[in-house]
Amino acid sequence: MAEVVNVDVDVNVNVSVTVLVAGAHSNRPVPYSPRLFTGVPMRLIPILLVAGLTALPVVAEAPSAELKVGLDIEKLEVKGASESFKVAPGTKIYAWTKVMGCANSKVTFAFLRGDKKVFTQELAVPRSPHRTNAYRTFRAGDAGAWTVKLLAEDGKELASASFKVELD
Repeated sequence: MAEVVNVDVDVNVNVSVTVLVAGAHSNRPVPYSPRLFTGVPMRLIPILLVAGLTALPVVAEAPSAELKVGLDIEKLEVKGASESFKVAPGTKIYAWTKVMGCANSKVTFAFLRGDKKVFTQELAVPRSPHRTNAYRTFRAGDAGAWTVKLLAEDGKELASASFKVELD
């Protein structure tokens, strides 16, 4: 004879489980409600949890990015962000980004002077969100208007930032 199991689902727990699945990289604790498993034999609880988690839809994040240009990176943040730099030859200018929706892929920083691509750097994006950066060393003759573009693996532009460089 088959055993019938009734499960009383608490709305707060459903919301918490959805947050756990959509943000699996998070270290946030998931609230537990003892009412969730009232009347369920203990041996069935792990099966019900796995079945419930696999049944929930996972919403894919649309690829997007925040991009800034500055003179240094400290604690995963850009320092000295600006749209204009007056620097000595040999100075590094960093392009910093926070990428979302591109987990397990690659992004490319492209430094352009006018319409000419001068330098590119491809970097891995192991998770979402992920912060990363690339830099270019500006030498004599590199003064002028620049643009840095962040490109997704498929070549789609995720973000861009324009800046001007003056050399001392």
